[in-house]
Amino acid sequence: MSKTYFEDLNNLTESKEKVVTNVLRYIENQSTKKDKFKWGYCILILIVTGCMFLFTFTLIINYPKHTANEVSILDKNIYDINIKSQSHLNALSVEESQYKAFNDSLQLDADYAYALSKGIVLTENEIIKKEKEFMVNLEEMKQDPQSRKDFKEELKFLNLTEQELIEQYIKPQSIKAAAFDRLVSDYYKQHKNAYELHVITSLEQDAMNYLSEKYSKKIANLQGEYNIPKKSKEMGNFLKIGLVVAIEDDKFLVVSNASDEELAQLSSDGIVKKHKNGTWFPLHHVKQKIRIGDKVQVSYNRIQDTFPEVANLVSVKFLNNK
Repeated sequence: MSKTYFEDLNNLTESKEKVVTNVLRYIENQSTKKDKFKWGYCILILIVTGCMFLFTFTLIINYPKHTANEVSILDKNIYDINIKSQSHLNALSVEESQYKAFNDSLQLDADYAYALSKGIVLTENEIIKKEKEFMVNLEEMKQDPQSRKDFKEELKFLNLTEQELIEQYIKPQSIKAAAFDRLVSDYYKQHKNAYELHVITSLEQDAMNYLSEKYSKKIANLQGEYNIPKKSKEMGNFLKIGLVVAIEDDKFLVVSNASDEELAQLSSDGIVKKHKNGTWFPLHHVKQKIRIGDKVQVSYNRIQDTFPEVANLVSVKFLNNK
């Protein structure tokens, strides 16, 4: 549903007021000879009609407008636009730009598909809000003369008008992004003190696992069509070996070089300060029961530069403490 149509629905309030005014005026103009029963009957009709109108209006406003079938998953047209756009930037090699563009699109598809699997149905307000964010970013980009020139060249390269780009790419992608926002919101309802990096990376991993399982053949076909290499999961990952010194809600804290003796004598904050290191990892994908005092080797590839650090989790290995 378009923004214009949504605004028209909101403006039905004025139409409803006009209907009520006209009916009341009609009643006032009726002959005073009408008996009380007929007058009361008109009022009853007015109330019932108004209630029915209000119910219908509320239903239209609040009813979710988009379903899974309205935005395609793994749509080749989306991948074409994104891959061509990335390659036109020339910031990376052709192979690198294709890989990045493909996987960015794949992750957004995964987020959307995973949200749908959780029963999430977006409201019109959520979709419009996200579309506005995308459009504001586009307009801000066009304020810079060089960026505006580059954008026009890119549209020419893609053989699209600005409106076609909005309809074919920006709007579908904004719906998928809105679905991920809902996933994030629902996650925070369960874990109010979760770190943002943990929330995003945990959900992205869940989403990609779901998409890979459900659409494995279609993903493989797309990868083959664009010659996308299958990157090893362990490439580019960092390792941290240390002792688990704290567990809070959905996260655990690992400090390198910490000892069992220190764990018995100091608080987790004291251990972190003593060794000048510590990293919070999410518990979301740790299948084995983890306990304070466990020695672990954690693999990660995204980190937030804080103290203690906050990192995502690719894998965790439990080491022999004895």
